[in-house]
Amino acid sequence: MADQPILLLGQPAIAERDPLRGGGTPPRSPSREHQNRYFADLQRIRDSLAEPTDALGAGDVERVVVLEVAVGGAAGLRAFAEAADRVQDLEWLLELDLEPATVDGFNAGEPVDRRLYALFTNRDAMSRLLVLWRRYQDAEDAPTGAAPIFDVFKHLTDVRLWSEADRVLDTGLESWWEQRLETGDDPIFFQAEFWYSDRPRRADQARASLERALKESGASIVDESRIPGIRYHAACVACPRAGVEAALAALKEDEYVRMLRCDEVMFFRGGGQSAVAVPPETQTAPPAPALDRPLPSGSPIVALLDGLPLGNHTDLVDRVQIVDPDDFAARYPAGSRRHGTAMASQIVHGDLALGEAPLGRPIHARPVMHPGGSADAAETWPADRLFVDLFHRAVRGIVCGDGAESATAPSVRIVNVSLGNAHQRFLRELSPLARLIDFLAWEHNLLFLVSAGNVDDDVQIDLTQIEFDRLTPEDRRAAVLGGLQADRGSRRLLSPAEAVNALTVGSLHADGADEPARPGGIAYRDLLDGRPLPSPINPIGAGWKRSVKPEILLPGGRQYYGTRMNTGGVSFRINHAPQLPGQLVAAPSTTPGVLGHRVHTRGTSNAAANATRLASRIFENLLALREETDAPALADDRLAVLTKALLVHGASWGTDADELDAHCGPNDQKCWRAFRQNKAAALGFGAVDPERSRVSTDQRVLLLGTGRLNDGEAATFRVPIPSALGGKKLRRRVVLTLAWLSPLNPRHRGHTRAGLFLTHEETVAELLGTPRDADETLSRRGSVQHLVFETDAVVAVGDDDHLDLKVNCRETAGGLTEDVPFGLAVTVEAADPYETPIFSELRDRLAGLVQGARVPA
Repeated sequence: MADQPILLLGQPAIAERDPLRGGGTPPRSPSREHQNRYFADLQRIRDSLAEPTDALGAGDVERVVVLEVAVGGAAGLRAFAEAADRVQDLEWLLELDLEPATVDGFNAGEPVDRRLYALFTNRDAMSRLLVLWRRYQDAEDAPTGAAPIFDVFKHLTDVRLWSEADRVLDTGLESWWEQRLETGDDPIFFQAEFWYSDRPRRADQARASLERALKESGASIVDESRIPGIRYHAACVACPRAGVEAALAALKEDEYVRMLRCDEVMFFRGGGQSAVAVPPETQTAPPAPALDRPLPSGSPIVALLDGLPLGNHTDLVDRVQIVDPDDFAARYPAGSRRHGTAMASQIVHGDLALGEAPLGRPIHARPVMHPGGSADAAETWPADRLFVDLFHRAVRGIVCGDGAESATAPSVRIVNVSLGNAHQRFLRELSPLARLIDFLAWEHNLLFLVSAGNVDDDVQIDLTQIEFDRLTPEDRRAAVLGGLQADRGSRRLLSPAEAVNALTVGSLHADGADEPARPGGIAYRDLLDGRPLPSPINPIGAGWKRSVKPEILLPGGRQYYGTRMNTGGVSFRINHAPQLPGQLVAAPSTTPGVLGHRVHTRGTSNAAANATRLASRIFENLLALREETDAPALADDRLAVLTKALLVHGASWGTDADELDAHCGPNDQKCWRAFRQNKAAALGFGAVDPERSRVSTDQRVLLLGTGRLNDGEAATFRVPIPSALGGKKLRRRVVLTLAWLSPLNPRHRGHTRAGLFLTHEETVAELLGTPRDADETLSRRGSVQHLVFETDAVVAVGDDDHLDLKVNCRETAGGLTEDVPFGLAVTVEAADPYETPIFSELRDRLAGLVQGARVPA
């Protein structure tokens, strides 16, 4: 099929947004008896604040009080933060979603969704809160501005102080300490995340309080950072090995040393470490000669934040711009520059075994990792630095300048983040690094592409080795896929893969390598028989607010596994050796003078680098389209969201993914939504076909629309429907992808202020059919909505028939005052028979179509 250009939809008509269906059911309130108990709890907490501490007098004692509430349709809870701040000496700090649970005396024993509010308070503030409670119990009207506080009282399920257990729950601190003790570190670094306060006095007091608490363990603060845009205030702590051993031993007994009892600390976290495997030196491909290909030109649009690439490698020389203001190179031997070199190679060339053309522009690389300790050690985030702060400064240094330094590459619009914190897997709340990525994406109009993170855990099969080997290939794959799904609770996303404004990328089990002989005679095996399915190395599960994560899959290499015998069955351990199969990438060599070394690697990092490469090519297409058409819709502030939309637009589940169906639950009239949610947890929106993201054909037309919207607004795009699609039996496919970047509200649990969604008139349902992959509700929970419609129903299509697509905008986190840029990609396709041409008709009708009253500025 001949390639055809992308078509522009032109100006949308502006209207009011459509209502969004759905909503929670308000939980039933607790009994009067339980309300009286909560009043007594509030009194007890107030009285406890009269007791002086070792550093403060009774009048100065401040603690964090926790209010747990049942949520559902209680819309008034949204404004609680603002209402709490109106109470003198009370300061709102945090909202967290909790697991649904039954609560004694509440909702007649039915499970309720719960939310946690944390507030800075002292004795006087608690007295004022008790006054409000009495007025609430006496059914008096709420004082001006206090109605949301009464709503919280109405749905209250628990009142308590923030505890030591809260500070270390699900933070990865224990596993981090255990690992660092095992590797012999001394001192051991970890992080203390303070309660963020807008009041400078409290921030200073928090640091001083932690310094006092650390003395007992001989620990000290070595780094500190405050980032107001995400309400982040943290310190990096260095603690002698003996202090960590004592603290860990106490934790095993549910006891807490002095430093873990610091009230000004919200969470103690492990130091964080990028999950980067370090394979042994193995020559898997002959050294490469210098590539006889044109060198890049122009300003970079892609930035790589990773390890330090080997800039003089024959595959990378003059193709990678390296800036290193932190002088990581001073402690980065050339032989250790593995991961950054591999990612740079993958972005520039793709899988070298496929012989694709390199990118036409250089990429911009800034190291944020270094080898820990010896030259053979893993490349890690610097343990003695706050990585969130390092990352923040790195991005700002690239796009806008940091402090006195000017921007090193202000043209960058795409940022690759092939890193993951193995000690911070996503559970319910966004990590600080994910929140930072969301903030930077909005502030600087950037598209971040983040790897989902590699899960190196064994693949457990509930069969013996003999039973497994006797299965047919289809049944073996079914056993593997079933084992992965059964273990999904421990195969979660690695921070920062849950970032909402970013696109998260998982690995497709595919590469361009030849089929290998069994390496070294060891029985490594392909658990998926080379089928292009989600790699066993991928995490499985949803993102923030059960959004689709990872959104897309791209080839990340075929991952082989070795057999591990267990008494209860068989399991398979991952093989990290840089040998066939896998994707061929540039690598450093320990042999002096060899600058063309290559190895085979695999993982979600590879997939994210491949996605970055495709995003760069899409961005270049948009620049070329702008030059050809001079279209105002392709202004600089729209290119990132259009690239985001187009990158996802090529994704679909495909027929290979049908093998997952048996492990996703029943797919009937009652359970179909849960079935699709389970399938999306493994597939996202599916594997990306690059051509569907970049070009039209005679039978498949790719169209783009864009604009800016605010709360309550909508933009309607008119898409002509080719008459060739009507009156005959043929398979029609319509793909809709809407992507946007949202501003944040760090004071609100909703996090992102803007939620966009697509609607269309019901009259075209017969033409579209029903969504084939992720359904409409599931697909709109993040910052991209992707719908694939397909049907072969015979319908009549007139010469002037069209599809009106409405992009709607609503506020989702306490107000929206800024216009939100969006990109819309639409494909109309005569899928079968392929000889049905529609491009020319659709192009001609689109050229004569007058749309809309205005384009949002």
